[in-house]
Amino acid sequence: MLANQVLIPLASVPDWLFWSVIIFIGGIAVLLFVLFPLLIFVVALFETARIPTYDPEPPERIRLNPALDDALNHGFTLIGHFTDGDKGISRGVMSFALSPDGLVLVRVVHNKMIRRTELISRYPDKRWIITLNSSSLSDLSGLDIPDSLTDAPFETLLKHHQTRLASLNKTPIPLLPQTVIADARQHVHDRVDVMAKSGLARYSTADRSKWKHTLKGATRLLTRFYRELPQLHSHAKRTMARRQELEWGLKQDPDQFLVSDPSPFASHPTPVDLPPPVALQQSSATLQTPPASPGHRPTHFGDVPPPV
Repeated sequence: MLANQVLIPLASVPDWLFWSVIIFIGGIAVLLFVLFPLLIFVVALFETARIPTYDPEPPERIRLNPALDDALNHGFTLIGHFTDGDKGISRGVMSFALSPDGLVLVRVVHNKMIRRTELISRYPDKRWIITLNSSSLSDLSGLDIPDSLTDAPFETLLKHHQTRLASLNKTPIPLLPQTVIADARQHVHDRVDVMAKSGLARYSTADRSKWKHTLKGATRLLTRFYRELPQLHSHAKRTMARRQELEWGLKQDPDQFLVSDPSPFASHPTPVDLPPPVALQQSSATLQTPPASPGHRPTHFGDVPPPV
């Protein structure tokens, strides 16, 4: 009976309209499940990525950015403006700012096609906790632990980052203003070294300044896309709910922000799952661990809770 009630209205629909709707839906499905994933695979396989050079960029060439202004208003110190060394439309321009205690690094990306704010904290075994206001970064090395709140303003993003750090119950390794740019560049080298050891990437130049994904790495990105596709809707709902929770808390207590002292929260934060460390040979570049500040007790990664 119900089937007849559905089929009778459909029978009165003109054939051209019916097939137009079918073709439109089919086209969307092909675009989402075939063409877009294929594009990801091809780009990952043939694109040559550069280890960022972080050459200084004149301040007058930096566009105004509310996130950077908010960071400075919250006590962060501007480290400078830099480029990644690429040319043309892929040229990346970014600003770095560091919290007074050195535990949170802000990286604001000013690219023509990409605008993004990242909050970064460094942990032992070269792990970086990254909280950003766009879709999560693709990382096959396991050294980046990202989470995102889409389009979140800086204050909300900072609050979320602080709750992530509090869930680990360990103090990050401080970054120093005079070495933070070198640390950021070395971290990219560390990621590529891990991927190269796993057969997911390879250096394409003798000086190790450029690298590419291997066939295995491009395939891994493709399978990750299909695996995460069903989670997009639930992630969007979680992001919206988390933003509302954080922004409501900020309105109730707007003076709670201290960069070095995460604010209390109403509910227990979700623990961050840290994947097991990957054994890594010492790279050619030597990473200098900044000395601990007075009264700071060294943190050992073995104290970080194991992954769930």
